[in-house]
Amino acid sequence: MTMEGTDSVGDTICSLLTEVAKHPEEQKKEFKKRWTLNFEETTIRGYRIPKRSIIIGNLWTINNDPELFPNPSKFDPNRYLGENIKSNGPYPFQHG
Repeated sequence: MTMEGTDSVGDTICSLLTEVAKHPEEQKKEFKKRWTLNFEETTIRGYRIPKRSIIIGNLWTINNDPELFPNPSKFDPNRYLGENIKSNGPYPFQHG
C-alpha cells in the first residue's frame, strides 16, 4: 500500500485548523456564510423542493451518465484531461 502525499495533506489540514482556531471571529463568519440554510420552498429545474429539505448530490449518477461519458464504466482517466475537459461540468471530484 502506498502512502505518498499523506504527510503533506495532513500537514496542510493541521496548519489550516491551527490558524482557524487562532481566529474564532473569522471562523464564525465563514461558518455562517457556508452553512446558511434556505428554509423556504423553491423550484430547481422544474422540481419543487419543499422547505427544510436536504439536497444531496449524487456523483455516481452524474459520472455514470452515458450521455455525458461514453462507456462510463470503463476506467478512462483521459476523459478528464486536455480537450476532453468540460468547463460546465460534470465535476468528478466535487459537487459543482
